[in-house]
Amino acid sequence: MIAYQRLVNNDNIEVLLFPLDVMYITQGENGSISHSLAMDFVGYSSNGQISTYPFYAPCTLVCVDKNYNNGQAYIVYESKNKVLLANGDIDYITIVVMHDNSPIYNIGDVVLQGELLGHTGTAGYVTGDHTHFNVAKGKYQGWQSLGNGFSELVNSIHLYDAFYINDTVIYNDNGYAWKKYDGGVLPPTPPPVYKKEAKKFKWVVYTRLYKSRKIAYFNNKLKRK
Repeated sequence: MIAYQRLVNNDNIEVLLFPLDVMYITQGENGSISHSLAMDFVGYSSNGQISTYPFYAPCTLVCVDKNYNNGQAYIVYESKNKVLLANGDIDYITIVVMHDNSPIYNIGDVVLQGELLGHTGTAGYVTGDHTHFNVAKGKYQGWQSLGNGFSELVNSIHLYDAFYINDTVIYNDNGYAWKKYDGGVLPPTPPPVYKKEAKKFKWVVYTRLYKSRKIAYFNNKLKRK
């Protein structure tokens, strides 16, 4: 997916999109370090790897857990609503992202599909700049042990059964059966938040209140005379 990309099916259900606009897998499933169904990805171009590479919300998400203590560096998100997965299922999903050096969101924050979710990084246990994605079907139900001190989400699924790779440039896909979504529509644009107008409104209210108090003061002064 690309920045600010949004896609729903004909029933207005968000289509779950791969969070980067490029795909270069550095560690696939059952990797040698901490992996079962999770995968590692780096930012990449024809000139090579790019550090601190942006990735985006694959659907509208709610931040439900965050841990940057004791060598951990992960954030967990739930889909706000049920989404369409690449295997055809419609369900909630949970996604964990790891290693972002400057995480943007905290528990309770909502991120709209297509908005910036984070960047590849080197926070936590890493051997180089990358991001780690792990997806589970359903709402967040915690972690299950993989042994050797490593864990993954309960009800984890293959990433290629979760994400559609529309508009992602493929450099290395490890030969997995990734799919593109054929069809769908652009959802209505959510109403913008008029921050400047909101501030202006508060100033207008304050000005009116000040004027009313000033008038009352002079009226009282005239009565005393």
